[in-house]
Amino acid sequence: MIRRLDRRGLRGFLDGLGLAPPLDTGHLVERLTESRGRPLRLIDHPIQMPGPFGCWIATPTTDYVVYQRETTPAHQAHIVLHELGHIIAGHDRSGVGDLGDLVPPAESSRLIRAHPEIDRDSADRALTRNAYTCRQEREAESIATILTSWSVPDPAAVDDGSTGVLGRLEASMRDTRWT
Repeated sequence: MIRRLDRRGLRGFLDGLGLAPPLDTGHLVERLTESRGRPLRLIDHPIQMPGPFGCWIATPTTDYVVYQRETTPAHQAHIVLHELGHIIAGHDRSGVGDLGDLVPPAESSRLIRAHPEIDRDSADRALTRNAYTCRQEREAESIATILTSWSVPDPAAVDDGSTGVLGRLEASMRDTRWT
C-alpha cells in the first residue's frame, strides 16, 4: 500500500487518504476501510499473557485489529497503530507458523466466543502466525511510532494563553482522544 516506509512516504500515503496531523485513529480506520474496500474493525480483548499485545485478523470479508484490553489507553493506541502499520505496509496476512506456548490454543476459542463474527480459521491463522520477519516488525513499529508522533497536537498551535513548557504540557494533557 505504501511505497516508501519513511516519514515522507507515510506522509504522502496519509495525504492520499485526505489525512493530516494531528491524526485521529478513527479517521485513519475509516479512510483505510474506504481505500481498501474492506471493513476494518478494532476490538479490545483481554488477550492472555504472556503473548502478543495485538494482532491483525483477516477474514474473507473483514479485517479485525484485536488489541489488549488490559493495558493503558496510550499502550492500546500504540498497539492499534502497530497492527495498522502491517496493513499500511502491505504485509502478507496469510502467514502461518507455530508460536508454541506463546499463544495457548484456548485463546482463539475465547476470542471467537466473545466475537462470533470472526471465523475460527482466520483467528487461528492470526494467533499462530510467526511469518512476519524482523524487518516487517520493524516496519510496523516504525509506522506506529511515526503515526503516534502525528497523533499529538502541536503545542505551538494551541493558543490558550499559556506559554512555556508548563503551558505546552497542560495543552497536551487536555487531549482526550485516547480516553
